[in-house]
Amino acid sequence: MEGTVHRLADGLVGKVWHGGRTAADARRLAAFHSEVAAQGLPFATPEPVAVQEHRGVVVTVEREMVGTPLSEADFLAPEAGHAAFVEAVAALGATTAGPAARALPAPGETEPLWAGHATWPEALAALVERRTEAGRPALARALPELDAARDAVLARLRSLPAQAGPAVVHGDICPPNILVDRGGTVVGLLDWGFLSTAGDNAFDAATAAGFYDMYGPEARTHDEALLAAMAERLGHPREALLTYRAAYSLVTATIYSSTGEDGHFVWCVELLRRPEVRRLLGLGRRALPGGVSAPGEPDQCAAREPSQPRPGHPRSPDPRADRPAPHSVAHRAAPSPSAPRTPRDEHDTQSNEPRGEK
Repeated sequence: MEGTVHRLADGLVGKVWHGGRTAADARRLAAFHSEVAAQGLPFATPEPVAVQEHRGVVVTVEREMVGTPLSEADFLAPEAGHAAFVEAVAALGATTAGPAARALPAPGETEPLWAGHATWPEALAALVERRTEAGRPALARALPELDAARDAVLARLRSLPAQAGPAVVHGDICPPNILVDRGGTVVGLLDWGFLSTAGDNAFDAATAAGFYDMYGPEARTHDEALLAAMAERLGHPREALLTYRAAYSLVTATIYSSTGEDGHFVWCVELLRRPEVRRLLGLGRRALPGGVSAPGEPDQCAAREPSQPRPGHPRSPDPRADRPAPHSVAHRAAPSPSAPRTPRDEHDTQSNEPRGEK
């Protein structure tokens, strides 16, 4: 559990951080949030007000964000959910990342992702190498051609053109992190920091397409629809999208379980097993033996699901709720001990109950 959020007075929320978060970590994230808030995006993003430390406990104060998480927007059809995803990614594509974005670490690491690198392709390729090696025992069992797959991903990443002005990358655009109004317009984007950085907007397009519905019975249908929309409406080549998805899969496959005993690992490996991805990576058409299965707990992007899965909000075997070293502020809040309880408003993402594990 990364922290507990409390509603404060005057439209503010405060988060008490857990899990070893230092004041320096919180200030680095706050600097990034300020950088994003200055981009003039058409929707709200976290706005830091203060970072304080008292007896080793770190607290951040931010402006409260309102809107309905897309994962709870039962009043919207799947097509509207797809449109919201494309809208969010498109808006980020018009940004220009600054130094605070380059200063953020990648999942499972403490040093900035961009440390020692001058370009996004170089930085991401180096991360793929490090994370593939860290996850080698589990990955090699599931992917007999791991080294060939890694080398092909690295070659494709290094062949990408370096961008003169990298965009802000969110890195975790999924239904709970998009806030919408009753008409389906995106009014907020939260939960930054897991893989937020400066990079190619196509990376957000690629990962968001897969995050809309990771485990539901219609997951592949939503994925294909969004990949097509990202290519057609935003101009991102499908090959680049699949290259970034393969890179993400190698980077995060073992981020929650070093032995691959969770649903996220399964999701990543199955992407790397797709015939189209194998052809892209020059691995041929030979089918790999067997499937991949693993137990797990509900994913953050599928938390608080109803009795029946909704499009974009399926039941999930992925324990993203326990992800390491999170860098973002949860949008659900517990009431401050001194604050009165407030009835939950449909358009108010600050709940009176603790969010729990994230």
